[in-house]
Amino acid sequence: MMRAFGLMMVLGILAGCAAVPKDAGLADIQRRTQSRLGQHVQWNRGTEEDHQADEAVHRLLSEEIGPAQAVQIALLNNRRLQAAFQELGLAQAALVQAGLLKNPIFDFERRFHNDGNNKAMEFAVMDDFLHVLLIPLRRRLAAVDLERTKSQVLADILELSAQVQASFYHLQADAQILQMRRTVLEAAEAAYELAQRMQKAGNLNDLALAREQVAYEQARLDLSTVEQGVIEDRERLNTLMGLWGADVTWRIESRLPDLPPEEMNLDHLERRAIETNVDLAALYQRLETAGRQVGLTRTVSAISQVQLGAHVEREPDGLWTAGPALSLPLPLFDQGQAAAASAKARFVQWWNQYTALAVEIRSRVRRVRDVLRLTRQQVIFYRDLVLPLQQRVTEQALLRYNAMQMTQFELLQTKREQVDAGMRYIKALRDYWIARAELEHALAGHVLQETTAGSDSRKGAEDRTGRANPGSDS
Repeated sequence: MMRAFGLMMVLGILAGCAAVPKDAGLADIQRRTQSRLGQHVQWNRGTEEDHQADEAVHRLLSEEIGPAQAVQIALLNNRRLQAAFQELGLAQAALVQAGLLKNPIFDFERRFHNDGNNKAMEFAVMDDFLHVLLIPLRRRLAAVDLERTKSQVLADILELSAQVQASFYHLQADAQILQMRRTVLEAAEAAYELAQRMQKAGNLNDLALAREQVAYEQARLDLSTVEQGVIEDRERLNTLMGLWGADVTWRIESRLPDLPPEEMNLDHLERRAIETNVDLAALYQRLETAGRQVGLTRTVSAISQVQLGAHVEREPDGLWTAGPALSLPLPLFDQGQAAAASAKARFVQWWNQYTALAVEIRSRVRRVRDVLRLTRQQVIFYRDLVLPLQQRVTEQALLRYNAMQMTQFELLQTKREQVDAGMRYIKALRDYWIARAELEHALAGHVLQETTAGSDSRKGAEDRTGRANPGSDS
């Protein structure tokens, strides 16, 4: 029995020497991020690699950045993402804890005989026997939870990347629209100044002058609204990229990319999105964990306090005795019924959530696919038909004005209409690139929590004015 006691002590010492690995699955996260996004992530823990990541961020900020550079800055610098990486450390620590033995319990008793001479002593060392038997199962469950945590962190990475890209395209579009709004304001100001001169000369009535003033003041208001939108867009990107202080003076590529000549592969989108979705994989891992727990919960709950150990006793006559010790609860009342029912309900709950998420993924992918197709058609319509027609109208108006067959007010109005068509084209191009980025991320493994493509939830600055959108007369 003393040998058994010694063996338990040795096992306890060896188990106590287990350390928490530092990697915690980071290398796997980096590999999967690189394969899905072509980007690098870094968990900041004060290493030389962290210093190199900081240098990479500042190097990118010193140049004109595009959407890919903005995503890379965010993945290296966003503090919420760094906080998410800590979940890896917690899950890794839980995996180590699952493999550790419980500390044994040491009992000591000292008894005195009524004559005060004879004395008895009793020693016992006990450990949770069931806990030892379930170590392999607990380690498997903790390993599944670590994989689930890795999937969740990867989902956070993909979510951040998609948000950065969408915000970047909003900023690019608003910056282009801002330049056009300035052109509209210049035309409205010229028309108003001309109207003032003509009114003083007696060639324009007060109503016509008032209309030109209204157009001028509205152009100023529209310009201010777009300027506000650009500020909001930049600050949203500053937040996503984790920037503050002198780092917020970054510059962006001034124009949205042109429409690509070939569309991305849209075949079997639903199946591809389901197969790669990391949120769905994380839910499946939860479902797998819940399924494994269902079968054992009732038994474990009913006999959860089985203890096995060694017992040593000194009798009053000085004789020492030793032997094994067993502590076993009697399952008279709690036989694990409630725990088993709870585990089964949790399994059904995760199954329903898994199925619901799969349905949502399919629906969102179909929606973004349709938005992508429609916005591409709109961009082509504006590029190949509306804008050339507007250019021809402006050229003909200029000829008529030079022939004194059109007033300057009419010429300026024609120019405003051309600029408005250009802004509608930019809006359609922006929506196309946002939808394309969202669909690419869906195929990379994550559907945005709040779909941005074709949604009113994150309109650009020009849309917030209620003017210069498709169907508007501005």
